[in-house]
Amino acid sequence: MRWGQRTVVEALRWKQRRRGLGQDLGASVAERQLYLVQHILGLRGQRLTFSPRLAEVRVPTLIVWGDRDPYLPVAQARRAHQLIPGSRLEVFPRCGHAPFRDRPGEFHRLLRDFLG
Repeated sequence: MRWGQRTVVEALRWKQRRRGLGQDLGASVAERQLYLVQHILGLRGQRLTFSPRLAEVRVPTLIVWGDRDPYLPVAQARRAHQLIPGSRLEVFPRCGHAPFRDRPGEFHRLLRDFLG
């Protein structure tokens, strides 16, 4: 593990100890977070990507993103939108990683409209 990853892992462990997650949940949440940091995310962002296969998508696709997502930059949403034929991209301003949670009313209206 590189130094930067170790710092993130230690921060997550501290956060879990502070909340008592390791004791109450059998460390399953902690284990999933550590796996995510160690294997999927790196210091430069997301390492695992399905971009090469997005052009194969042949169903109506709605991409919903928050412009302030701290994990996945909105540039990834724009790239996915370019790669998926006929996709629709909606970026929620002043919204983080979970638009459905941050702005449920707007999200549900958008989803109902998309599903028709």
